Amino acid sequence: MPMFKALELCPEAVVVPPNMEKYVGVGREVRALMQALTPQVEPLSIDEAFLDLAGTEKLHGMPPALVLARFAQTVERSSASPFRPVSPTASSWPRSPRTSASRVVFRPSGEAEAPSFLAEHPVTLIWGVGKALAATLERDGIRMIAQLQRMERGELMRRYA
Repeated sequence: MPMFKALELCPEAVVVPPNMEKYVGVGREVRALMQALTPQVEPLSIDEAFLDLAGTEKLHGMPPALVLARFAQTVERSSASPFRPVSPTASSWPRSPRTSASRVVFRPSGEAEAPSFLAEHPVTLIWGVGKALAATLERDGIRMIAQLQRMERGELMRRYA
């Protein structure tokens, strides 16, 4: 929510100015921890990134899900802990047991399972589907990921690209 809207809704709020220098420093610290796990880091913003841990099991001596869990513990114990990275999609994941940093893990061998797993969720779970696209999809009667999965790619591109 933009600050102007928050102040509109709660004019008595006390606003603490952000410390961008500290945020950037912590973001770099966390990004370095990510780069130590895999060269496959796709940054999205100062506090969000996709990590591809496929093929790192031998390197780390454990499955990617465990590597990720240990990474989260490291971040939580580090100086970054007050500024835990939170992915909007993962933190809103309906089955996430965590309230700080959340993660979703798909095994490469489970790649075929991902579509059926995702099918039962609303389109708003998809990263990049914001309010505007969600409203457009809703107008077209599309609410669930399964509905998008049944559509042809060309039709999706024509209508929504």
